[in-house]
Amino acid sequence: MPWSPPDGPEERDPRLDPYRDRAGVVLDEVGQEVARVFLRAETSWLRTSGHLWWSTWSPPHESMRVWVRDDTGRVTERISAGAELERDLAEWTRDVLTTTDGTYRVTWLDDEASSRERLETFGLED
Repeated sequence: MPWSPPDGPEERDPRLDPYRDRAGVVLDEVGQEVARVFLRAETSWLRTSGHLWWSTWSPPHESMRVWVRDDTGRVTERISAGAELERDLAEWTRDVLTTTDGTYRVTWLDDEASSRERLETFGLED
């Protein structure tokens, strides 16, 4: 039994394609910016049984890591997977983002602007 998940091909979830390395501007009900968001797809596995080196793992699946920087400069981070990812995808396709502070409208940025946000706002490497 492997200590860590096996190496192997990962299957890309095509539903995530529009949001891979994508940034957005989060707006309140009057259109004022309240936050910035950055999304990054990641491959992950679940431990299905065992402990330590006696572990068995699920097949690889993609999830989304979500960073939100609010207007005070506070950055929160979470991983969206499973049922939560299904809910998030349904919202993102409607240009909606739900955070711990509420539900907002989001304007998604293009690739170039998203790359700038990744570096300048969130300090994330490629």
